Amino acid sequence: MTNLVSQLPDPNAFYSLGWLLVALASLAVGAKNIFSLLDRWKEKPSPPDTYVAKTECKVLHFAAEQRINRLDCEVSAIRNELQEMEHRIDDKDEQRTIALHNRLNSLEALLNRMDGKLEER
Repeated sequence: MTNLVSQLPDPNAFYSLGWLLVALASLAVGAKNIFSLLDRWKEKPSPPDTYVAKTECKVLHFAAEQRINRLDCEVSAIRNELQEMEHRIDDKDEQRTIALHNRLNSLEALLNRMDGKLEER
């Protein structure tokens, strides 16, 4: 036993660190191989359970395109409605402005008449 210990390399030597790294790398590779072997033995689902068939994919794609087109139409209808509302608001604002100007003009005319009557007295 003492003879075997004397044959071991010095633990402080550079090459003993290299052997330690080689041993750790081989353990890691061995563990990876064992896990990959265990993965092969696992039960895998059949392809129809995990993948969508091409025909089903085409049907889903077509349905998605129809829904997108329908949503685009709805969005454009909402935009048109908003533009109409904006025009109506602008028209009402213009009508209110005209009515306010007419009211101010009539008040100014009334004040001018009252001022004229006060000057006559």
